[in-house]
Amino acid sequence: MERLNLYIGKKKVLKLRTFLVLLIISVIPALSFFFFAAQWKLMKVNRLIESYPVVFNNLSEIKLNSIENQLETLNLTFQKKANDLSSINQSMKNLIVNSYTSSYFIKYISKMASEIPNKIYLSNAYFDGKRLYMEFYEYGTETRISTSTIQSDLSKVYSNVVVNFVEERNFIGNTKYFHYTVEGTR
Repeated sequence: MERLNLYIGKKKVLKLRTFLVLLIISVIPALSFFFFAAQWKLMKVNRLIESYPVVFNNLSEIKLNSIENQLETLNLTFQKKANDLSSINQSMKNLIVNSYTSSYFIKYISKMASEIPNKIYLSNAYFDGKRLYMEFYEYGTETRISTSTIQSDLSKVYSNVVVNFVEERNFIGNTKYFHYTVEGTR
């Protein structure tokens, strides 16, 4: 027969093993919450690092006290680089526009000379970045150049374009030369 202690004033005593099991069972939810919070923080930090690798690569140390100052410094550095790139971009744009406008009238006269059957000779061309002056002659029996067409085509790039028909003279036989000047500003 078993011995049972069934009297009323009996004190309940926990064995050490039972106490440890109950302690572990009660601590597991708290430990799992802390583990989950730590993993969640790591996932968020990994997402930030993947999204902004340049920022994290340029941080010298990751301390909560100094990270805000480092980020402000990085922000100012990147803004300076952006401003530098913007000014370089603007200067390149200006260089391209200047190079295009400084030679457009020559290209236009060359194209016009190749399209019409009369011979065209450019005697004077001047462009200083602001003012355009060009003088050319057309040799043929009759003129094939339309001053209004030249004026409208060159007005796409230059302003205040004026094309003047200066003179017409006989050259040899029935061949004549026609003298033109073009003036404009940029």
